[in-house]
Amino acid sequence: MSDLRAFQEYLEDTRSKVTECLEAHLKAQKLILEETDQHVTDSIIDALISFSTRGKMFRAALLGLGFETARPKSQAEVPIFIQAGVELIQTGLLIQDDIVDGDEKRRGLPTIHRLFAIACQDWDGDIATKDADEIGRAMAMVASDLAIVLAYDLFLGGGFPPDIIIKATSQFNRNLIRTALGQAMDVSLHNPLTQSVGSILKAALYKTAYYTVVGPMQLGATLAGAKNKLLEDIEAFGRSVGLAYQLRDDVLDVFADKPGNNMRQWSDIAGNKPTFLIENTIRMTSGMERDAFLSRLGSSNPSALEMNTVRDIIEKSGALAATTEKAERLADKGEKLIPSLTDNARLAELLRGICVFAVCREE
Repeated sequence: MSDLRAFQEYLEDTRSKVTECLEAHLKAQKLILEETDQHVTDSIIDALISFSTRGKMFRAALLGLGFETARPKSQAEVPIFIQAGVELIQTGLLIQDDIVDGDEKRRGLPTIHRLFAIACQDWDGDIATKDADEIGRAMAMVASDLAIVLAYDLFLGGGFPPDIIIKATSQFNRNLIRTALGQAMDVSLHNPLTQSVGSILKAALYKTAYYTVVGPMQLGATLAGAKNKLLEDIEAFGRSVGLAYQLRDDVLDVFADKPGNNMRQWSDIAGNKPTFLIENTIRMTSGMERDAFLSRLGSSNPSALEMNTVRDIIEKSGALAATTEKAERLADKGEKLIPSLTDNARLAELLRGICVFAVCREE
């Protein structure tokens, strides 16, 4: 069995268990919260269930591997409540990310703020679109806050001693702080004075690597009693693999076009977002090709011809190859660090599978 296949099976098994836990936890909130307003409660909880259970559960899987890497053999199974909590935090952050980026699609369906805006107009057909959009964004922010609060409910109910859960969540919160600052750095890159390949990579490192790989793995490892050396090694591994993961996202945003693909295709182009791929394309083109590429940045409803033109320019410029090669080098760097994380053959295979998955996944 290939490393990738082994990890994909682990991921699917994690997804099945975490989905069941999330659904049960969120449905239980309806009974707790309905005393305030049943309609509002049902609307928000149903949206969170639909959104959170459509994910890959990649972060939950990495939490599990961090836990397994550090745990003594006598310890309990991977903590499903904590895994579900991480995915709820992921849900909260993605809801906010979609609002910041102005995206209307996520995981193949309307984003949460768009769902609420549509529902608002269904309630009142006379409401202006602008007003419905504002209400949709406000409702989505509340849903995001609730998702994160309910995640910490799961953390506290995970069955760990208070000192362990405090230490682990404090570690995780430090990584979330890095994520928030990375997201702010990413937003600030829209200022032309701050754009550079180095600043783009730094923003990607903090906004993605720390909450996609480093944070979940360190959380799991800390719960299992990991020493500082292992946590440092996990950080080094996660920084490389997490950045590779983001660079693959940048490529998929433009080049993923398989039927049924759930990627938010074209959001980086539509948002004129300075990604590593886009910035390299600008730097590696000139003349008419560069002008043609720049003219399509910010285009939110491109035709098939325009999309193919942009893809051709990116590919011919060498930016696609440069981005792919950068991601592969980072994944290779992460793979070389695996012996410092574990000498267990099964776990090493799964960790190698993460490295492959980061740069080869199709959505």
